[in-house]
Amino acid sequence: MRGRWLHNGVLLAMMLVGYWLRVRYFDRSMRFDEALSFIEYVSTNMPSIMANYSEPNNHIFHSLLAHVAWLVFGNHPVILRMAAWIPGVVMIPFAYEVGRKFYGRGAGLLAAAIVAVSPSLLDMSVNARGYSLQVLITLMLFWLGQRLLEKNRNNEWLWFALLSALGFLTIPTMLYPMGAVALWLLLSIWFDNAGYRRRVLLKNYVVGIGLGAVLTLILYVPVMMFSGLDRLINNPFVQPVPPGEYYPRFYENYAGFFAWAHQWLPFTTVTAAVMGFAAVAGLVTHRSRSPYSVAPLVTALVWVTLALLVQRVFPYPRIVSSLMPIYFMTVGAGIVFLTERFCSRQGRDVACYVPTGIAIVFVIGVAAHTVRTGVIITSPETGIAEDAEIAAFYFAENITGSDSLAYSYPSNYTVRYYEGFHGIDTENRPESDRAQVLIYYHSDAERERLLNDLIALDPAFDDATFEVVEQFAHSTLEEIIRSP
Repeated sequence: MRGRWLHNGVLLAMMLVGYWLRVRYFDRSMRFDEALSFIEYVSTNMPSIMANYSEPNNHIFHSLLAHVAWLVFGNHPVILRMAAWIPGVVMIPFAYEVGRKFYGRGAGLLAAAIVAVSPSLLDMSVNARGYSLQVLITLMLFWLGQRLLEKNRNNEWLWFALLSALGFLTIPTMLYPMGAVALWLLLSIWFDNAGYRRRVLLKNYVVGIGLGAVLTLILYVPVMMFSGLDRLINNPFVQPVPPGEYYPRFYENYAGFFAWAHQWLPFTTVTAAVMGFAAVAGLVTHRSRSPYSVAPLVTALVWVTLALLVQRVFPYPRIVSSLMPIYFMTVGAGIVFLTERFCSRQGRDVACYVPTGIAIVFVIGVAAHTVRTGVIITSPETGIAEDAEIAAFYFAENITGSDSLAYSYPSNYTVRYYEGFHGIDTENRPESDRAQVLIYYHSDAERERLLNDLIALDPAFDDATFEVVEQFAHSTLEEIIRSP
């Protein structure tokens, strides 16, 4: 009884730490992708959100939820992030429950601990995009899959189909986690059941997967009618790389995924090595520790590998965020096995309490490191323009209607967002006798893009001189003076 109270108390404490971290960074500066999504999609109307897929930035289901929050509560970064923040909090108890059913209470506790403070998942939880929502949907699908194997209820198969469709409506990259879930469920039905029960489960599986596919197609009808199927399956982000270039570099995908799962953790290299070793131990001992014959991390690795080999793409590492909790619970299973093996000589109680102690130390250490280093504030994921809000006020006071101001990624949409947020009128600026050509940038790469664009419009800019007009903390405003 005492052990159960300690276990539940530690779980609650870790959930509170995860909640606190997500509150702490709730109002950080807007990222480029967040600002673009708001301006182009969230701030429009529901039919437009459902039909306009001009860019993969439109995570449609998330955009709809953010649109409702915006209509009800108004425009504020915190409000726009609610649809990502709530899933970011709820994923913690779901990681525990799914991990517990796969590998036991100790592994579930460790999975919840890592999910609670993982900098990558924390970053996604305070980013007004669909990534954290996709993580939660993936966990819910695994949780439902576990229940379906136990009880095979028709209403839960319907929920399974609906959730899978909503996952695809959030981001088409749901292909990766959904494939992992579907493959794990299929293999579990086959290997863990026999006779009549297996046949019934297989029939319901086919119906559930088929219904999910049909619902997905129905939900994407507006996109296919008004934006075109090409926007979904042939946009620049999914263009296949030539085989001769892709296959020799295929390993870069998994190098990026592994780095993403451990980025910003303290002692990153050592921590990643320990967690990787624990994951291997969890996989090796899966059959002896889990009620399911097939390890979910194995189906995830197999499916994602096959999908990438067929697609021949190098996706952003964050597309695997939805499968990170599955990796973390496998890490937890390995840690529990290793501690039982090496601590059992000290007595059963010691072996039982060691994973709890590791979870406590991990949560405290990673949370403190995250706060001390400020990595969530300075995270470059999805485009950071740290001076955008200050620049918006400066432009309002100093840029005239006669001036030409150019900026690009990541400054353009972030500055535009803050101009709208603060009600700055950019259409009726006062005129001036002196017309300036100005560029505003946060990095040398951004400056080079702007100059190349200007030279393409007017070759006279190639011989221009430059004068710094204003130096902000992280960005620069320059005037371009063309030669007479």
